[in-house]
Amino acid sequence: ATQVLNAVRNQWYTIFRDVDLSVAVAKRSPDPDRPFLSDFLFFWLLKSSGLLKEGNSSAAVLAKLLKVNSAVRRLVKKNKLDKVGNPSEAMLAKITKCKSDCDESCYLGLFRPGKLEWKQVEEMIWGIQPHA
Repeated sequence: ATQVLNAVRNQWYTIFRDVDLSVAVAKRSPDPDRPFLSDFLFFWLLKSSGLLKEGNSSAAVLAKLLKVNSAVRRLVKKNKLDKVGNPSEAMLAKITKCKSDCDESCYLGLFRPGKLEWKQVEEMIWGIQPHA
């Protein structure tokens, strides 16, 4: 999981925000606003996607994340995320501003528990029904 995080951080270094941990109150700062990611949100995304359970290599997981990122970009452009919350114009401006070295913007920061989850996107992209 850490190898995948490092690869994605290298790819889209401008989309990640640091989270402060406060030892005194045993709390961490809130998650960054969409479309930004933190390590915590990224690990949640990996867990909810099930990609690590499938025994995939970090290269295979990264390849799948890149495919899903492109698919989410297409869904956003076609306004197909209206049931789960299309991103606002301000979010889209931040996404396109945070392009990577590969010149593709990162849409993975739109994923959030209860807002946009992996199983919803899988269903929209590939017609895979979410597991019960």
